[in-house]
Amino acid sequence: MSIRLTTCLLLMALTPVAAAFERGPLPERGYAGVAVVNDVLGVQLELANPVGSVWVMVGGHLDVPGSASFERGRQTAFVGGFRFFSGGGGLRSSWYASGVIGTLEVDTRREDGDRKAYQRLGWGGTLGYQFLRGRFRSHVGLGAAYLEPYTADDDTRVSRDYIPLIEAGLSISF
Repeated sequence: MSIRLTTCLLLMALTPVAAAFERGPLPERGYAGVAVVNDVLGVQLELANPVGSVWVMVGGHLDVPGSASFERGRQTAFVGGFRFFSGGGGLRSSWYASGVIGTLEVDTRREDGDRKAYQRLGWGGTLGYQFLRGRFRSHVGLGAAYLEPYTADDDTRVSRDYIPLIEAGLSISF
């Protein structure tokens, strides 16, 4: 493919993006609060506009049945993602589709008589709804994630898994 053709195709692809910016800047709102994604509980920061949002959460894995994260010092977790709101409703109560990536699970195994934990990265998506009342916002979503494979200390290869995703949060705008 020639450079001219590539440049023309790139310009044609960016034309709708440029047209969107000609309307002026979109109103934005920041949120800070607490959220939970599966067994990860933490502080969430989000920057939203009517079309979508970007968010990040830093926290820790909860001590839930089957979780041994506290035994290996791997309790710190992060999750991030983006949301696209239906009908440009990012600054009002509306449905959303979300992409999620982060440390979504701690897998436990018995090796050499000890229980060991492996923190697993994963990515997935959710469908959810956000409720806005004044400066307060809450959201809840359900979806699925795909986890990375890992090799245990005893050279056992654990392949990828699918897990359900449950996300919820409560935040305030700033």
